[in-house]
Amino acid sequence: MKPENYKPRREGKPKRKGKISKLKSRMLVETKERKPITSSKLSEAYSTKIEWARELIPKLETEAAKKKE
Repeated sequence: MKPENYKPRREGKPKRKGKISKLKSRMLVETKERKPITSSKLSEAYSTKIEWARELIPKLETEAAKKKE
């Protein structure tokens, strides 16, 4: 390759100082972007299951007490 045809990729950009590779930094950015989407879905699912369990546990306790008697 001729030197006059060579163009550095980072021309005009600040020098990288971090120790994280480019691929790992991309992966971290993608996971940060995805977390709010999944966490809202997960929190909604867990909250409905918690509500269901709170309603069910007292019923189970009363049934267990009836069976013991």
